[in-house]
Amino acid sequence: MKNCCLNCAFCMYCKNYPRFTGAEFYTEKIRDLLSAEEREKAYKNDFSFLGSEKKKQQVWDDEYNRKIDALKKGALNDVIGGPAVLELLMLESTYSGKYPLASNFQMSQRPDAPEDEYLSCWHDLWIFKQDDTLLHTLNNKTKCPFFFSYNKRGNKSFDGCEKERVALQDKNRFIITNLLVIAGIIVTIITAIITYFIK
Repeated sequence: MKNCCLNCAFCMYCKNYPRFTGAEFYTEKIRDLLSAEEREKAYKNDFSFLGSEKKKQQVWDDEYNRKIDALKKGALNDVIGGPAVLELLMLESTYSGKYPLASNFQMSQRPDAPEDEYLSCWHDLWIFKQDDTLLHTLNNKTKCPFFFSYNKRGNKSFDGCEKERVALQDKNRFIITNLLVIAGIIVTIITAIITYFIK
């Protein structure tokens, strides 16, 4: 596995969902790894999965709007009935929320979609939006000091991955330092023996 951002545990798929609690609006931020299928597409420079939920939501919105237009033009009078059509049109125009007639049209619940989605580095080294022409560079080999294979992530959080990465780095430094000390001692002993026999 080559060292590239797509193979790194710190490559995040970020989605920001608008939420309303009844009292206030807020943004729910979700940060996670790419799925195996999304990663395979990204390897082929196919980032079409960005915005896929928004596209499904748009299809639903278009269908709802088509039915509202049909209702206004009288195309549904035979199905719904004259007086009921007027009541529905009044509800649509006076209702404070959105899509009040979805259940009347027997439509499924409106698909949830993020208002913003993008790929970014947990270490804040980069952030690429859907229309970013640099997305393909995520497949390029990198010498990033924070690289940590996503295969090692398991169920660990990003913080957990970082702690493990630092621990592995410290362990490697400890081993290298000890090997250099041992090599130095061996060289010193060999030098002393050679010096002794030369005299």
